[in-house]
Amino acid sequence: MVGAQTRAVHKLTNQSSRPVVVVLEPWGGEYDIDPQQALELIIEGRLDAPLEFEMNDSCLTIISNGPDLAITRDGKPVAAR
Repeated sequence: MVGAQTRAVHKLTNQSSRPVVVVLEPWGGEYDIDPQQALELIIEGRLDAPLEFEMNDSCLTIISNGPDLAITRDGKPVAAR
C-alpha cells in the first residue's frame, strides 16, 4: 500500500569489540551502543519512503527521507547525547 502510515521495529546489535555510535539524520541525534549491546530502531510513518544507511568503523548513520525515527532500549526511549 503506497503511503501507508505504520510502525516498524528493528534491532541494532553491536557485535564488535568497540563502541559504535548510531546517528539519526536529519535530526542529528547520537546514540552509543557498547560492545555486545543492542538498541531498537523505531520507524513510524510512511514505510514506503527510503532509509539510507552509512557505516564506517565506529559509526552507523541512518538517514530518513520520510518516516520518523527513534531509539529505544528494552522498549524504553533513549535520549540522544
